Amino acid sequence: MPKSGEDAIPDPESWGVSAGDARELLRHQMCPICGRGPWKSPLNHVALKHGIDKFTMRDICGLKVKESVADADLSEASRQRAAAQDKTALHEAHKQGHGKYRVTRAGAKGKADGTAGVDMTALRDRAFTPEALAKRSDSWRRTWEAKSPEAKQATLDRLYEAKKPSLRPCGTVAAYGRGCRCDLCRAAHTAYRRARREPGSARDSVAPDSPADNRHSL
Repeated sequence: MPKSGEDAIPDPESWGVSAGDARELLRHQMCPICGRGPWKSPLNHVALKHGIDKFTMRDICGLKVKESVADADLSEASRQRAAAQDKTALHEAHKQGHGKYRVTRAGAKGKADGTAGVDMTALRDRAFTPEALAKRSDSWRRTWEAKSPEAKQATLDRLYEAKKPSLRPCGTVAAYGRGCRCDLCRAAHTAYRRARREPGSARDSVAPDSPADNRHSL
């Protein structure tokens, strides 16, 4: 859609051809507006001489993005030129930024004015209303009843392993890793993750007596 202040998208009928005829002319490397050609790249000609960019022209004529209407030799030369480019700098820049958390402008602004996470908080509140909890409980009950006896026993075994108090007490990262999601295990996991995200933090920065130190038993 054109932005406000811009000219509307032209109609092929104003050129004296239909959209299908314009598409066929482009495939034969002819200009559907002025009728001249053939051009090695008719879309470049339309953009330079008639002021219609190639994406708009494709939309007008119903051409797919991957459908080439340029001369085969020109397309092959462009592919070879792109393959010969040294992309080492681009690859290194990608590796330097890969996997790193980057604060966006919107995120920094949200933290400053206190609006960060408001939408997520609203979604979380709606997820824990009595109606939502009842709906989720019914869904879990139907899922449980549909399981075979073997599947039910396997689930009970996993829950029993996760709740072994002698080996993995609640409130430890080890219990969280085994599947326990009680409040104590969630708090221990959150504290452990927060400590790992702090600049200059190390594994030894967690106190030995804290529940998060049990992560080594995973």
